[in-house]
Amino acid sequence: MLSLLSNSDFDAEVICPEGALSSYLTMQGIPVHNVRFARFAFYRKPLWHLGLLMRLYLIIRKSRAEMIVLNLDGNVPIVTLTAMFAGLPLIRFCRFEFSAPRRLDGWCWQRTSAVICPSKTVYEQFVSWSGSSNQNSVHTLYDPCEVSERPNEAKATGNDSQLVGFVGRIDKVKKIETAINVLAEIRNKGVNASLLIAGGGDGSAEADAYLAELRNLAEDLNVGPFTRFVGPLSHKDIGALLDTLDVLILPSASESFGLALVEAWSRGRPTVASDVGACREITTASGGGFLAATGDIAAFSENVMKLLKEPALALEMGKQGRSWVDRSCNPKTYAQSFHAILKQFTN
Repeated sequence: MLSLLSNSDFDAEVICPEGALSSYLTMQGIPVHNVRFARFAFYRKPLWHLGLLMRLYLIIRKSRAEMIVLNLDGNVPIVTLTAMFAGLPLIRFCRFEFSAPRRLDGWCWQRTSAVICPSKTVYEQFVSWSGSSNQNSVHTLYDPCEVSERPNEAKATGNDSQLVGFVGRIDKVKKIETAINVLAEIRNKGVNASLLIAGGGDGSAEADAYLAELRNLAEDLNVGPFTRFVGPLSHKDIGALLDTLDVLILPSASESFGLALVEAWSRGRPTVASDVGACREITTASGGGFLAATGDIAAFSENVMKLLKEPALALEMGKQGRSWVDRSCNPKTYAQSFHAILKQFTN
């Protein structure tokens, strides 16, 4: 987002925790204010939260900011109060599909000047959930993605060893067990395929336990030797990995955008995804892959095998997906749209 605005008339300063992001932004010459955000509820340490509020307020005042852009899901009430006390507009990214809202969520959203949703699916959910009377303040911007300059040809070649991949965080909502079951199913039907699982957890005990479950499942289904867990990758390494795949599979129970699909299409790779949320939206719009009901191993397996056995179809779907990404996720177009939203709130 910041790089897309680098050639505009906006100057940006970033408030974030000390770490890899902070170091990267500093190297890019972007002013950074290191702040430790809370990992505990207000009622447990109210004075700590009030201190954070004061710290944010002083940073905002010193920087003479004209607006606050929030791309964070924690500490939202504190940031919202900061914007109110500073008398500044607050622009928020709405990244996730909504579950049952809490009262405080509604209070914060009502005090947001503009909302940016990553898909029409999230836009419709947000407007329905919030009862927003001013839909002009809610916008849809597909996340930007560069298409590869020279997309590889489809790799599927009949009986040769073929590669199916999953890219995303290790989280139960991703239903990665479906991908492992699909691998077992298609191998039992004579397809010489392997599975690459790229991504990491959030460091929680739940994520570690889920990863262990996935490894055990692969062994139980006798596909352990054909399943590789490669861990988290850099953006550059993800592109290189996608180039090695024949098909990308995204069996999630919920997606607000489906970045893995877009990244696969940008490399000319076809996909098979769950028929949910934004997966349905962008797959239908792009023609870059197939859809299957969440958890339907038979349907996922059938679609994956079809792409592996029909290289011409895989190539055509990959091309359609790439063309859609170039039209709908173009970084320059995104920057222009984002700039126009911000421009509404400048003096």
